[in-house]
Amino acid sequence: MANIQFSKTTFPNQCAILSELWTGDFLAIYWFYEQYEVTIAMAHAIANGYVIPTPLAEYMINDCFNAMLSMANINDVGFESLSDIDAAVALSPEQEQAAQKLTDLEILDTLRGDL
Repeated sequence: MANIQFSKTTFPNQCAILSELWTGDFLAIYWFYEQYEVTIAMAHAIANGYVIPTPLAEYMINDCFNAMLSMANINDVGFESLSDIDAAVALSPEQEQAAQKLTDLEILDTLRGDL
């Protein structure tokens, strides 16, 4: 197993944030969810006290969390919630306008094209 990359975001907060992905409706990151579905579910179970984390679980969750931050192109500053991460992702006015124009169907078509 590779070395765990330590994060400024605490492990319990990582689990809580990833748990929000498990219970939320995040169609725009569907491909990420598909890649990390088991890890996100595990984070949800840990965040809610259903299971006790193992070192392997901590490694997998840390890797998933870092991948999520990398996907968003933001540095870990010690997040406490998914809302904190959302606030840290700054879109240009053009990106914001383009995002508002997308419908759920267009998002699905885009995701299918990326697969």
